[in-house]
Amino acid sequence: MPLPLLAADKFQEGLTSTGTAVYGTNTPATPIVYIANLIKALMMLLGIVFVGLLIYGGFFYLTSLGNPEKAGKGKNTIVAAVVGLLIIFSGYTVTYFLTSQVESPGKTTGQPAFNASCEGGTNQSTYRSESCCEYRFQRYSQIEAFCCESYPTYCSSHDCATAGYTCS
Repeated sequence: MPLPLLAADKFQEGLTSTGTAVYGTNTPATPIVYIANLIKALMMLLGIVFVGLLIYGGFFYLTSLGNPEKAGKGKNTIVAAVVGLLIIFSGYTVTYFLTSQVESPGKTTGQPAFNASCEGGTNQSTYRSESCCEYRFQRYSQIEAFCCESYPTYCSSHDCATAGYTCS
C-alpha cells in the first residue's frame, strides 16, 4: 500500500477511535445527521451535473467550426452552468450562516453560549453547580476556589493547585 494511502488509513483509524472514546459506540443518528448527509449528497450530485454541463457546453463550442449558432449554444450552456453553480453555493452559504446563528446565537469560537443562571443569578444552587463552574472556566478562563474545593472531578481536570486552591 502506498505511503499516502497508509497514512490516510491510520488517520481514519485515529478519528474513529477518538469518536468512539468520546461518544461511545451506540450513537443514534439524529434527523440533523440525515439532513446533513442528504445535503452533502445533493451537493456532490450538483457538482457532477456542473462538470457535465461544462463538458457539454465545451463540446458544442469546440465543434462549432465557426457556426455562430453552435458556438452561442456552447457559450450559453457554460455561462448558465457557472451562474447556476454560483446561485447554489450562495444559497448554501446563506443557509449555513443562518442555521449556525439560530443554533447558537451570540456564541463565539471557543466559548460556551451565554447562560444566565451561571452568571450569578438569584438561584445559588444552580450557580454553584459543577456544570456552572465548568461554564465559567470556559467563558472567563478562571478557576474558582469553591469549584476546586467542592468537586473532585473539576479539581482533577483543572490545575487548582497551581491557582492556589486545594482539592477536596
